[in-house]
Amino acid sequence: MQSSFLLRRLWPLEEVYEDSLRSHTYRLRKKIERDSKHPEYIGSVRGLGYRFLVVPRKPERSLRDECESLEAGLASRSRDRQEIRV
Repeated sequence: MQSSFLLRRLWPLEEVYEDSLRSHTYRLRKKIERDSKHPEYIGSVRGLGYRFLVVPRKPERSLRDECESLEAGLASRSRDRQEIRV
């Protein structure tokens, strides 16, 4: 992504310079990268901007599946507690 595109999208109503974007990217890398000097997620493209270094993958299970599984587990616990009280 070009830096100018990111600047317009992230700060549409403010005049922000590339140094600010660079600083925020540095901080983001410090948070998410194992080694910010050798990024695995956000790469720099000299003279252009940034790019994602990994392709997002589709999760094996959907959020709906996760919620249904969680609800089933909670219902099972509730039944177990009721049986203990009786």
